[in-house]
Amino acid sequence: MKSSILLTFIFLVGGSFLISAKPPQGKPDKEFSTDKKPRPMFPRHWGKPPIAQTKDVVKLPGKFGKGSSTLASWIKENIKKDIEKKNSEIKRPQKPEISEDLKAKIDAVKQLEKAIHTEIKTQVEALGKEATREEIKATVEAFKESNKDRFEEIKEAHAAIKENINVNRPEKPKRPELNEELKAKVDALHAKRKEMHEAQKELHKNLKEASTEDRKEMIAAFKEANKAKHEEIKAQAKEVKEEIRELAESESGATRTSDL
Repeated sequence: MKSSILLTFIFLVGGSFLISAKPPQGKPDKEFSTDKKPRPMFPRHWGKPPIAQTKDVVKLPGKFGKGSSTLASWIKENIKKDIEKKNSEIKRPQKPEISEDLKAKIDAVKQLEKAIHTEIKTQVEALGKEATREEIKATVEAFKESNKDRFEEIKEAHAAIKENINVNRPEKPKRPELNEELKAKVDALHAKRKEMHEAQKELHKNLKEASTEDRKEMIAAFKEANKAKHEEIKAQAKEVKEEIRELAESESGATRTSDL
């Protein structure tokens, strides 16, 4: 009797242990879910995204995934501001104004060129599909010879138009001279770039005589050996460019990065 009671007790305890050890059914706990996508990282200067957002889900601009239409509008507005700011920093020289008289002259030259081209095409087609290159060339040369005055007229018209545009072209803003400190930085940057260029030339020279497998190893080794130097040149170029832009804008409102 006692043994049967003991067996029953062991069975009940063992059964409850197995039930408790059984893995839970249904959806996994959110805390341990690996399906959760990381939140998009927005540029720091945009500030914090809007707190109050709609519950709808739309595709966000700028490849930021999906989110509410409120968030989409906020991203779109910030991208627009970034583009406007970038465009305002790029100051291009104004194009020369073209008078109505000059526009008429340009149109007249275009019409004359079109007429000549059509006449040449007609004469070449009249030769037939069996015409040789020599025959076509002779026909074109003969046309040019008999229409010398018209070709000369086109040439003179182009020269007059170019001269007129140059006369009316706005004067380019005077670029400020770099100070000695900036000149030294630019020279140092040029020297590093030249050194890198020479190393690349040497690599290309060695690659010509190497096998396909050796080429891959040589290129990988070169990239690894010069990775830090490349990043240094890149960072230095950015720094110098910003300093030059600040100097130019403070003196004339123009930008000068051609030194790089």
